[in-house]
Amino acid sequence: MLPCGIKEAFLASKSLYVAIHDVYPGSFCQVVAIRRALETVGVERVTLLAVPWYHGRLKFSQEARLVKYVKERTAKGDDVAMHGILHRWDPSLAKGLKWAHRRVLQRVATNGEGECLGMAEPYLLERLQEGLEILSQAGLSPGGFVAPAWMLSRKQWAAVQMAGFRSLATFGWLVDFRQRLGVRSKVISGSVRTPLRRVFALPYVRLGVRVQRSPVLRVEFHPGDIECKGYFSGVLESIRSFAALPQVTLGSLFVPSA
Repeated sequence: MLPCGIKEAFLASKSLYVAIHDVYPGSFCQVVAIRRALETVGVERVTLLAVPWYHGRLKFSQEARLVKYVKERTAKGDDVAMHGILHRWDPSLAKGLKWAHRRVLQRVATNGEGECLGMAEPYLLERLQEGLEILSQAGLSPGGFVAPAWMLSRKQWAAVQMAGFRSLATFGWLVDFRQRLGVRSKVISGSVRTPLRRVFALPYVRLGVRVQRSPVLRVEFHPGDIECKGYFSGVLESIRSFAALPQVTLGSLFVPSA
């Protein structure tokens, strides 16, 4: 049973969903390079995951070239979703989790980036509203939300909806709160954070693309991916043949085609 009265939807046709994570002032050049590369393999619509105040450094709204670029991309069909607020986990907010559990999640699974992990719903709502205010200062009104490292409990979905978001992407679901529908779609994304992970990243993505049974083929990139040339070019080639599919974003998945 899904929370917030969401029912599972079964789409008749297959589509392609591509997202770029961690869009913030410090990743500007990498994001632009990834977006350009995606265009070369026919990807025309991308969901850009904007971090309002990455690690408490320069706010999104304070980087004029980034704001200009994102607005240009949305005018061409891309979508913007909010991706956490600081994109940094504060273990003190996860007191309900056992110490060992916190350490494993912080060090191994999220590299300290799972911001929403263990956060109480009222406080999460406040933070979401703060993030939306920062992005509104940049003239952006994201309709969707994606938690850093996809770490968001089902109890926390209600806070996302209360903050006014129309859609949500978790590791295994794409959700539309307006129509109360959700589609199963697992993320296909490799990690190049360590040498060992880089060995397995491309085979993992290739296998995921090949065996994916969801009606939405969902491939997601992080800024650092482009620095690992073999991995990045391999993923691009893996999705090239799927670019002919209808392409959707987080905000357009459940919107009927014109």
